[in-house]
Amino acid sequence: MIRLHAQGWSISTIARYLDVSRPTIYGILKRWVEKGIRGLSDKSHANTSKPCVDLPTRNLIRKKQEENPLLGKWRMYAALKQQEG
Repeated sequence: MIRLHAQGWSISTIARYLDVSRPTIYGILKRWVEKGIRGLSDKSHANTSKPCVDLPTRNLIRKKQEENPLLGKWRMYAALKQQEG
């Protein structure tokens, strides 16, 4: 990608040739300018965030869904709020 850009290829042409988006090309070129070869290493896209709901609440939701499989997220939220208060 960097070699193609250095040879004078346009961003749009590179993106079509490599079948990636133009923002991807811009991001890679920006990392190349800022960090050199070290900026080109693959980045992890793994979701490292912690779950928003704890295990006991997940089990309660699962039990309520077994009782009523058509319970949507808003009704589930209301049911959990009722049980909480």
